[in-house]
Amino acid sequence: MNQHRADLVKYRIASANQKLHSARVLLDAGEFKDSISRSYYAIFTSVRAILAIDGVDFGKQSGVIGYFQKEYIKSGLIKVKYSKYLSGAFQIRNLCDCENIKEYF
Repeated sequence: MNQHRADLVKYRIASANQKLHSARVLLDAGEFKDSISRSYYAIFTSVRAILAIDGVDFGKQSGVIGYFQKEYIKSGLIKVKYSKYLSGAFQIRNLCDCENIKEYF
């Protein structure tokens, strides 16, 4: 892996960690919808860090997720359970953005 890719991976992991920290702060403050959103983006940014290893990125979330599924999950490099975490977080985040999430808890 070249230095540019390595730096991008490190940057994205740091960004994912910051999003995860923000999610915890929001959760502790009772801001559940925003905490869910930050949690999803922490996962998503981690996946983008993985894709940076391959030197690929996409303009849409669906492209990132599709590539991750094909190249890492279906190939067996990463366990299927992590794909389920990503998909579940994506669905819950979408519910938070579109509906009153309180009815689900």
